[in-house]
Amino acid sequence: RSSVETNVPVVIGTVGHLAPIKGQDVFVRAAALVSAHRPDVHFVVVGEDKSREGGYRRSLAALIDELGLNDVVTMPGWRDDMNAVLSSLTLFVSAARSEPFGLAIVEAMAAGLPIIATASEGAMEILEDGVTGKLVPSDNPEALANAINNLLDDPHERSRLALNAQRVARDRFSLARMASDTERLYRELLND
Repeated sequence: RSSVETNVPVVIGTVGHLAPIKGQDVFVRAAALVSAHRPDVHFVVVGEDKSREGGYRRSLAALIDELGLNDVVTMPGWRDDMNAVLSSLTLFVSAARSEPFGLAIVEAMAAGLPIIATASEGAMEILEDGVTGKLVPSDNPEALANAINNLLDDPHERSRLALNAQRVARDRFSLARMASDTERLYRELLND
């Protein structure tokens, strides 16, 4: 979905609890680089800061302000309507510094979104670079911004990645598939 093709705003989003390990600061810095050349792109950081003082959310808000991105990046907090959130996105980004398993990535795959993720353990287990998503180095706003720009410039590639990701999500991560795999594991264990 590009704004040129459908007159729909280009929205790039990340979802997850707000914490330094999730790399939302890297996402915001990449947003600054992208929006310098693309004033039509909007960025959204969905999630809540579960720390007692909410310090990371405040530091993200300060970074957004410092980079002059108050009209470009929004932080709506946590949303219960995740399907609506995901369907509003043009591109999903996971900028996590470390991630054991990226459930948000799997949800974005199932929603048929093109995905860019940092090469964390979880993302590398879930995504195949260049097939079901794009993997970039962790903690590197420039690499993230380049990947975002490249996908925004290539609707065909976005579509190809999204379709592949959705198919893999259905095949590998569906409830029926996980139940079947769990049942098979139990049977193997009982037979041993």
